[in-house]
Amino acid sequence: MVNRLLNFWFDDYEDLESKKRKRIALWFTMIILCSCLILGVFTYFIYDNRKEDQDYWNNAVKVENGTLKDVAVVGKDATEVLCGTYFENVSEFNLADSRFRAVFLTWFRWQGDDIQDMAHNFRVYRGEIKKLEMVKDYVEDDTHYQLVRVDAIVSHDFRNRCFPLEEHLLSIFIEPNYTAKRVVFKVDTQNSNVNRALKIGGYKLDNHAVVPFAYEYRNTRADVKLENDAGKNVVSEVLTMIRLKRDGAGLYVKCFIAMYGCILWALISLFTSTYQHLDPLELLPEALFGCVANIMVGASMLPDALEMGLLEYVNIYGILLILISALVIIKINVIRREEKNVHSVYANVFGKILFYTITFFALFGNFIMPFVAYGQQIH
Repeated sequence: MVNRLLNFWFDDYEDLESKKRKRIALWFTMIILCSCLILGVFTYFIYDNRKEDQDYWNNAVKVENGTLKDVAVVGKDATEVLCGTYFENVSEFNLADSRFRAVFLTWFRWQGDDIQDMAHNFRVYRGEIKKLEMVKDYVEDDTHYQLVRVDAIVSHDFRNRCFPLEEHLLSIFIEPNYTAKRVVFKVDTQNSNVNRALKIGGYKLDNHAVVPFAYEYRNTRADVKLENDAGKNVVSEVLTMIRLKRDGAGLYVKCFIAMYGCILWALISLFTSTYQHLDPLELLPEALFGCVANIMVGASMLPDALEMGLLEYVNIYGILLILISALVIIKINVIRREEKNVHSVYANVFGKILFYTITFFALFGNFIMPFVAYGQQIH
């Protein structure tokens, strides 16, 4: 089958001795099998990572937190506080330091119970409130209302496995300083919203949601009242989420343009060796060095503790292409040395077949991986 295919594509192939044809067919087959295997594994993991991102969003917006049932029981006599958010801006977005800084409005409205100042009795989970501005604060009839603008830095575990074509789900948990026995948040989904003009460098707003959430702290911090409450240290929360997606492939090109140049240099070297009968092998270490150095461009933007993802897969694949090109050039040199003929037909056919094979997989591999990462749109 392989011989028929190569005979159809290359006229000089059938003129070679059977032993030489077998060697070329073996190299051709091995390169195809290895390339398909590597691309298959890499694209599977990229697709799986993208699917996990989609599942992460779908699970996050579902109001199925089991602790919410405990809130309904524990907070049956609590004050119900209407709480919502309006996401204004993200002033800082730092993947390397795993944090973002957001400015948002949040409001509290409740009736009857003259509880303490809610505007100064809430926290942002895993966040630090840098500035809190009271916008409105009044009591009308039996209704208490407070509106505050919050500037907070939030620690966030970004999902970077599809970087630099990834999506991010930013989450802000607003939590009262009271347990659910005293205060239960009711989410104001009707009035909660996000600034539609919100845009962070390289990202665009894709979706948003505000949902109820609840959490049970297992540590009472030696609080006698909590210790006597059978471990029901449950708090009601409001979870605000916005989903950002990459706005184009600009960063992708920036991360890999040097590596693509190195791959092109390797292919040009292989072409020169095949068609110009030269030995450009000494030029390939420069391409390999440039490819390895290119990895640092994307790596510098991410945390040190990083799972394998698109960034690593594309770079690994590029390095392998350069190494395979070098091996083919070495083999061409060996053939010419053995036959003592710079214009060896065997070396020329060998080089032609593998040049076009490697070029095809260089183009195909560097198309299919970003396509799977970015083309799987989340709706």
